[in-house]
Formats: sequence, structure tokens, C-alpha cells
Amino acid sequence: MANMENPKNGYYLHKNEEFSKDFAVCRMKLWPCGVELVDEYSVVPPRRVLLKGSLKQFLTGLPFFAVKVGGFSPLFETHVPPRIGKDFTPEGYARHYLAIAELLEKNPNIKGMVSGSWWHDPALEHVSPNLRFLTKVPEDGGARIFRVGTDPAAVRSATRFSLERAKLYKEGKYTPRVYVLVWARADLLRWAKEYGGQTASPRSWGHSARARCSRLFNRKPWAPWKRFEEDLTGGSKSRDEEPKEVQRGLV
Repeated sequence: MANMENPKNGYYLHKNEEFSKDFAVCRMKLWPCGVELVDEYSVVPPRRVLLKGSLKQFLTGLPFFAVKVGGFSPLFETHVPPRIGKDFTPEGYARHYLAIAELLEKNPNIKGMVSGSWWHDPALEHVSPNLRFLTKVPEDGGARIFRVGTDPAAVRSATRFSLERAKLYKEGKYTPRVYVLVWARADLLRWAKEYGGQTASPRSWGHSARARCSRLFNRKPWAPWKRFEEDLTGGSKSRDEEPKEVQRGLV
């Protein structure tokens, strides 16, 4: 929370994303959950996820929410903090999902998690394959994505820190589109038990989660487990191939 102790000019303005999210953490509206923040209560707008896409999305999405999720609320919603630290890795996100699984166990009324972003767009498999892990792991664990469409904010965010995406967008070969990812409670908990070994306290994840993530992603974990609160201070530079967009946020 160094920014609150030694604020930059304009930090305490409500329109400043860093301040608004820091303040939300202080009043426990947002919870630090590893690499991202989690909103304690969110609602998936039915029209947005069911009517914005194709007829197939509507026909398959309706039973998914009715049977698998059990409704459109309440869900945990993830938010990217303005300062992303070194946990922006497949392993870091696995720990993030394990943390959400623990919260689900302690909050039986929550039906799952939801995340909306252009980085859930399947097109990233060809445009920015280094970011596909953000969606692939939840999908492999039973999560579903729903196309919402494009908007100016998604275009700005997707093209601002990537010359390749900006080039493809200008050439008309890529249009950033927002997709909503929904991971039902039962599926997320099942994934956590399979890949995390247990959804116990964060301290117990130090060995088991890192070892399992290493096997899952076929790479060695490069950083020790840190307490959730450290993500709010920024941390060191990310090892992602696009460090600027990692450090400053993608959405």
C-alpha cells in the first residue's frame, strides 16, 4: 500500500483506478487473491452473455447457467489490479484459482467465478499465444466462455502495449472482442482438488501447488509463494513476453 502512504499527484481521485481499487480492498469490497482481485459479489447480466453471441451460444448457455451454475448470481468476479507483479504466469494464475476455490468452500452461497476480458478471446491462440493460459486452464477445468463483442475500451487495452496486435488491428486482421468466462462452483472445486491437491490455507500451497503447477505447465516455478498482499505493492517485473502490458495491466 505504498501509494497510499506516499501518493502521487491525483492519486486520491475517484477516477484514478489505482486509488479506487486500493480503497475497495481497504473496505473489503475487493479481496486480494494472488495475481488478481476478487469482487465479493457479482451478477452475470443474462442479456449480455446469452443474446450478444450466436444462437448456439444462447441454446447452450441457457442450460449451462440453469443447471451447471445454478443461476446468474452471486458469483465471484475477478479484476486485474493496476499493478501486476511477477505472478503473471501460468503458475501464478493456478495459485489464483486455488485461492478462489478456498473462498468458494468458505462461501457456499457463491455459485462460481466470472471474468470478462478481451484476453479470453479464442483469437489470442494465434495473435498472442503466450496469453492463452489465461483461458485454457479454466476451460480445461470445465469453464465456459461467452462472446460479448467489441468496444473501444477493449480495442485500446488490447492494442496499447502490443505492436503486433496493433498492427494486425490496423490491417483488419484482428479485432479485440470481449468474452465472459464463467467457471461453475462444482467444476472449479473439482479442478482445485485435482491440480492443487487441497484447497487449504495459502501457506500450505507453497510446496504442493508449485510442484503440481510445474508438472501441469511443464516448466519450473520461478518465484516462491508470496502473501497475497504483496501483489498490491507491484512487485518486480514480470517475465511475460510483453512486460509493459503486464506491469500496467491488460484490462
